[in-house]
Amino acid sequence: MLKPKVKIFGEPEKPGTIYRYSGFESLCEEYSETPWCSGKTRDFLTNMMVRFPKPLYVLQDVNGEGQLKEWLIYQNPSGANIINSDGKDITKEELVDEIGLFKKIDEVLIPMIQPGADFKDIVKRFLYGRATVEEVETLPTVVELNLRRSGNSYGSSRIHFKLDKDTLLTNLNLNEYDEWEMRKCLSAYSYYGGSEREYIDHYSVQEHFSDGHFYLSFFSDENKERLRKLVQIILPNERIPDNLLQVNDYVMAKFWAHLKNSKLSDYFEPLIDIIVYEINEQIGESICEAVNKEWKEFLYETNASYYDFDKEELVYDLSNLYVTLTMNPAKFINPKYFVDTFGQEYSGLFGDWGENPFEYENYSEVQTDSINRELDQALDSLEEKIGDVDWDEYEKTQRGMNKLGFKVGYSKSFKPDTKYDIIWTGIDPKDSKVLFKISKGLQQSSFSLPFDKFVNLFTNQKLFSFETLFGF
Repeated sequence: MLKPKVKIFGEPEKPGTIYRYSGFESLCEEYSETPWCSGKTRDFLTNMMVRFPKPLYVLQDVNGEGQLKEWLIYQNPSGANIINSDGKDITKEELVDEIGLFKKIDEVLIPMIQPGADFKDIVKRFLYGRATVEEVETLPTVVELNLRRSGNSYGSSRIHFKLDKDTLLTNLNLNEYDEWEMRKCLSAYSYYGGSEREYIDHYSVQEHFSDGHFYLSFFSDENKERLRKLVQIILPNERIPDNLLQVNDYVMAKFWAHLKNSKLSDYFEPLIDIIVYEINEQIGESICEAVNKEWKEFLYETNASYYDFDKEELVYDLSNLYVTLTMNPAKFINPKYFVDTFGQEYSGLFGDWGENPFEYENYSEVQTDSINRELDQALDSLEEKIGDVDWDEYEKTQRGMNKLGFKVGYSKSFKPDTKYDIIWTGIDPKDSKVLFKISKGLQQSSFSLPFDKFVNLFTNQKLFSFETLFGF
């Protein structure tokens, strides 16, 4: 029993409808009285279908004058034969001119009448060894067919289509920065010939240093301790915690300001460059991880094996390609249309890697070896410029002040004369002198004394005339 006709587009018996017929006999059961099933047209179609057994399609639509008309479409290997209801061969341009492509039907009709309109049929027949390699390789946009056979099937064979990346990226509707990231991350070679996008620049890191943000978490324990001692030398009146990570940003900002004013910040310029480089590397790598993850998910959704960004080739296993074609046969009749529209359904799928790169900034993943090598050199230069410090004497003074019950920044009253307060502000690492302030009400003066003389002052105030010495 002959298969009935199958509607592949539109509503039954209404203009803008396409029916598929399994063969010539099926068609002529319905159209026996038409020129399609008699005379030279019948002879031509019979002969062609022996050589190339293809489905036949009938398009029902209205012409430019509003008349309901029908056209027979036979997909041949080089395109399509289009025969009007009078039995006359017409070109695709004449068909388009007659009906006008202002309706949804053009998405189905145009692929049908282009070369390669037997795309799905060829793929299906090749899977089971009933189509030649030449038939596949001569399809539009096909650049290569790698044969792989498993049992009686060629389903694991791989077919390569030419798809330029500009078309693909346009289909995906990416913004400028996301497109840049995708090109960079999925190409074997840098898109801009070795140049990299800067997410953070030298000026930005300099500004962070000026604000007291020194990227301390990047520094080794040894370098943090060396830096802590230098900060103490340069800012002897500031309280510097043993753990430099706990230092206030305003202290580090004062430290950097001192370095800039004394031209010592030049030693840190190479360090800033390395920090810029490593942060940019980390952000770029994290973005590429996200790009590759989303790209794999996209290929999985489309059944594609991979896309080669450098060769600009879309690659499918034939079995997966056939499954994809059967999912939307009306859209994927023609390989050129299939390739040129690849990815359009996933417009807006991909994330804002380029628009929001700092979402991918993660200090814990920054490579710090090069940063510490550069910092080590900067500290060497700075220590040499400042000179040596007797840290044993410094720590001896520190212990002595602690025994006296002093805390940096806290005041103690002189006894028995309680109208004066003494505030320990620190130790000068250059000479281990005690730094302190004497205050009376709102009046205050700063001083420094060797530890033994400070003890004499604190324990035997009568050695001094406060009014004469301090002026209040």
